[in-house]
Amino acid sequence: MINVYDRVHETSTTEGTGPFYLNGAADGYRSFRDVVPNNQQVYYVITFGNIWEVGVGRYQSQTNSLLRENVTSSSAATIATKVNFPEGTKHIFIATTAAAYTDLSSLIDGINIQDLTSSITNSITSSYGLPENVAKRNTPQTFTDVQTFGAAVKEKSINLIGNVIDLSLGNVFVKAITGSTAFSVINTSQSGVVVGIVLKLTNGGQHIISWFNNIVWVGGVQPTLTFSGTDLLGFISHDGGVNWTGLVMGKDVR
Repeated sequence: MINVYDRVHETSTTEGTGPFYLNGAADGYRSFRDVVPNNQQVYYVITFGNIWEVGVGRYQSQTNSLLRENVTSSSAATIATKVNFPEGTKHIFIATTAAAYTDLSSLIDGINIQDLTSSITNSITSSYGLPENVAKRNTPQTFTDVQTFGAAVKEKSINLIGNVIDLSLGNVFVKAITGSTAFSVINTSQSGVVVGIVLKLTNGGQHIISWFNNIVWVGGVQPTLTFSGTDLLGFISHDGGVNWTGLVMGKDVR
């Protein structure tokens, strides 16, 4: 990773196109050796009058020098080539160059937010040992302990196109009855786990409805539904959908 450090400015009398050997911090500034780890890459600028060079270098603490690894722009005839510096005192400092902004922009463009979110979630889970029964967003879970929620649990309703009630999609289903209908249920919970269905039917009294197996209706009688209107029905099973209790939650709901 290429780093940037504040207020790092030194002088050098190095000539030519090789590594720059540093002479010490300019007045009021810090030296490379003060803040830059050995072998760390930095964005640098070198100036000598109207001669200049900008690029990425690697600091070598043993020799107190900067290797000029990648020139991004310069006053040379060929813009992105090393300058052959003449005799004299040059100024060399760390700066946020145009190349630094380009590198940052490319890094941001390459980030997949969904992958990043997943990576952060996995990192937190791994670091802090979150138990499996801690709620995670967009992840199907089975809780074995009592859960206390600080806000309402929202249940989405499913517009039932066919006649199959798929409990992997939700628990509240809406349907307008337009002909003879035979309901079935799939993807119920395992035995011992209570599962509920809310069914909102419109014009249920106009056609024959065949219900899924083994429904015991409250009062012992299958209800007569509203001919022109909406009824709310509820169903509960605690044995994996083998047996159901059915009840009318509301008739001709307006």
